[in-house]
Amino acid sequence: MPALTRFVLRHKALVVLFWVLVAAAGVMTIGGTTHRMTNNFAMPGQAFKVDNQIASQYGNGGSQPPYLPVITVPAGQKVTDPATAAATGRAFAALARAVPGVRIADYATTHDRAFITRDGRSTFALVYTTPVTGFGGTDLGPAIDRAVTAAAPAGWRVGVTGSALLANGSAAKSKGTGIMAEAMIGSLGALAILALVFASFLALLPLVIGAISVLATFLLVGGLTEVTGVSQIVEFLIALIGLAIYGKSRKPGISPRFWPAAAAGVSYWLLAAFNFIPGREAASSRYVYAGAAFVLLMAGRVGADPKMDFNALISDKSPIGVEVAGAGHNALGAWLWLDAVGRLPAGNAVLAQEISGKVLPVEVIREEGRPVAVSMDQSPPEFGESVTDRAELAAALGLSVGDLVAGEPTQVVSTGAGHLLVPVRDRATVDRAAPDAPRLAAALRQVGGEGCYLYSRDPVDADAVAYTRFFNPTVGIAEDPATGTAAGPLVALLVAAGRVAEDTTVIVEQGYALGRPSRIQVTVSGPRVRVSGSGLVVAEGRLTISRT
Repeated sequence: MPALTRFVLRHKALVVLFWVLVAAAGVMTIGGTTHRMTNNFAMPGQAFKVDNQIASQYGNGGSQPPYLPVITVPAGQKVTDPATAAATGRAFAALARAVPGVRIADYATTHDRAFITRDGRSTFALVYTTPVTGFGGTDLGPAIDRAVTAAAPAGWRVGVTGSALLANGSAAKSKGTGIMAEAMIGSLGALAILALVFASFLALLPLVIGAISVLATFLLVGGLTEVTGVSQIVEFLIALIGLAIYGKSRKPGISPRFWPAAAAGVSYWLLAAFNFIPGREAASSRYVYAGAAFVLLMAGRVGADPKMDFNALISDKSPIGVEVAGAGHNALGAWLWLDAVGRLPAGNAVLAQEISGKVLPVEVIREEGRPVAVSMDQSPPEFGESVTDRAELAAALGLSVGDLVAGEPTQVVSTGAGHLLVPVRDRATVDRAAPDAPRLAAALRQVGGEGCYLYSRDPVDADAVAYTRFFNPTVGIAEDPATGTAAGPLVALLVAAGRVAEDTTVIVEQGYALGRPSRIQVTVSGPRVRVSGSGLVVAEGRLTISRT
């Protein structure tokens, strides 16, 4: 080490030039690196194996969602008519010439009426394309639209949808900043705050060191992505590395009040909540295992005090720093973490948690051969305001007013957090929603709602009571794959309306549109609302930061 120090001091200009070149190379390659990272979060298991077998045998499919071209024939025609069915088959078959490597399933090839709408005028095809192993990739939606439109008879309407298109939005609207632009904006904000707090632009030095370290790490990971698969999770771990290096390189003498008491060794755990449903085998359904609402817990975020009337104090912040109330997937993740690190009693236990000043019961359930499950009480349901301007709400969700269920209220209900519950006609309508975040946030504020829970009584599995998506632009959450604080109010509303029997445990489906299906178990008994589920720790680590 002394020899290295002497070399660096004697060749400062050369060392600075080297790191400038490394940073420049990192900037130029970071886009390609992130696009080559894999986005497959599937957990090992039977469903994962079957997905791989399908993709291996047919060259596509498996866990990759298909494109859905849709044809609507003119009034007076029916897709089931032999001539019309043949014409739709030819239109869809034209995709094989326009998009190489596709596999198509439609009414003409299967004669399955599930491919036809109830009015008989619209039909769709499942179009599986060559798998994309990294992020981004070519958007084949426009090419599929052009090919089907060209092959369809005059007067027929053609459109293309699919979970990937709904999640990403149209290309014309994709004008967001890139990862480097966002990092630079964040760095400038941090620099301004540090310069104000420390009254010195020496605060720039740790930021520069941290930024170069992140770019250098991305450069190394970029090489790895050329020879092996690297998960997207690594992208977030690199940011944590930059935070640790920033802490190690900060100017000595800075007031320690700006650093947590545990700065000498901060541990973190990454958990997937609502992965398992108590009482069901993990292998019985791919959705029981595939649901993933990730919760990052830092040491000190969950504590216990035997002098208090609760066993754990739960505090949770949204991506923009807003305190999130209610017992949902974040609280579930906290209890799973407590169990993973051995801080819960052996066997079944009835405990309590304090969230936003409210103490609520928690039950830890252990059954042989199954992962630990947690059942959490929520606050008694409170029924708030209803939306009066249904047309504006529908437009904010990217839908028409006819998509909303007539005669049913769009009402805010709270069991700890007030969310607007919006009933729509069917599962396809739920998947088709494309919210305008500022417009939806304005609609929510008018009725005192925090998030919007879009639901249909048209679930995927027969044992579920609703199929849902959750949008929360008021706290900076575009879409959540599992929201216990919204599933509880929804079932409370269904029980109050007589659509679900009281004292019955039901399932709410969520996250399917994101490719991360979750099943949330809810029980309503009078004013008592309970949300149950399980999960697992998917990653853990430790950040070491100097305390000088």
